[in-house]
Amino acid sequence: MKSVEGNINENMNIDDIPRIFIGKELARSLKAHIGSNLTIMTTTTTGSMNAMDVVVSAIITTGWHEADKRLILLDIKHAQRLLMTDKVNTLSIYLFESSRINKMQENLLSFDADKLATRPWSEQAFYYASVKALYNRIFGLLGIIIMMLVLFSVANTLSSSVIERTREIGTFRALGSHPYEIITQFVHEGMLIGVFGILIGNMIALIIASLLPYFGLEMPPPPGRSIGYPLLVSTPLFLYMFVDMLIVSLCCIAAFYSSRKAVRMQIMEALRHV
Repeated sequence: MKSVEGNINENMNIDDIPRIFIGKELARSLKAHIGSNLTIMTTTTTGSMNAMDVVVSAIITTGWHEADKRLILLDIKHAQRLLMTDKVNTLSIYLFESSRINKMQENLLSFDADKLATRPWSEQAFYYASVKALYNRIFGLLGIIIMMLVLFSVANTLSSSVIERTREIGTFRALGSHPYEIITQFVHEGMLIGVFGILIGNMIALIIASLLPYFGLEMPPPPGRSIGYPLLVSTPLFLYMFVDMLIVSLCCIAAFYSSRKAVRMQIMEALRHV
C-alpha cells in the first residue's frame, strides 16, 4: 500500500471510491489520516497484480500492535474486485451468546457438510487459552495461600478459645462427658465461624463484583497488546459453592486439631490449668 494524496482522478466521483478502515500503526507509518487517498496493491488469486484507489474512512485499533500495523478493513464487494474473484474462503460469524455456538455449527453444516468446515473460536484463540491458563495458575496459587491463612487463623482463634476453656473441658470430663462430645462441640463452633465468614465474604464479593463495571477500572495490557481491557469479575455459582464448602471444611479441621490436645489432658491437670 502507498499514499497517493491528491492523486485521485478529478473526474471520479468521491462517492464511487471505496472506503477503508486501517489500523492505527499502519496509519502512522503511512502518515495517513481520515480522508487520505491511498492505493492498495495486491496479488490476485490468479497471480497477477491489481491496484485500487481508496479513501481512509476511519482509523481503528484492535489493541494488538502487530495487527494494527497490517489491518485493513474493506467491504467484500470491493475486496473481491481487488482480488478478481467472486469467492469467499473464510466467513466469521459473531454471536452475542457463546451458548449458541453448537447450534450455529449444526445449522451451517446442514447446508452443505461436504464443502463447509466450521471451527469455534475456542479452537482458534490459542493466545487467549494460554493467557487464561497463566491467570488460572496465578490465582490458583493465591487461592492456596489464602486457604492456608484461613486455616491458621481459625486454628489460632480456636486454640486461644480452647486454652481459655481448659478448666471447663476438665469439668465436662469429670462429669462424664465423652471426649468425642467435647470435640464435636468445638467443631460446631468452627463450622459456625466458617459459615458466618463465608456469608459476610460472599456478600462483600458480590457487591464489589456488581459495582466494578461502574468504576471504569482496567487491567494492564498483557504482552503483545497496546491497550488494557475492563476489569470485570465473574461470579460463577459452582466456584462460590466449592470455595465455601472448602472454607467450612478447613474451619472444622482446624477446630478438631485445636481441641483434640486439650481433650487428651488428664482431668486433674485440666482442672488445675490456669
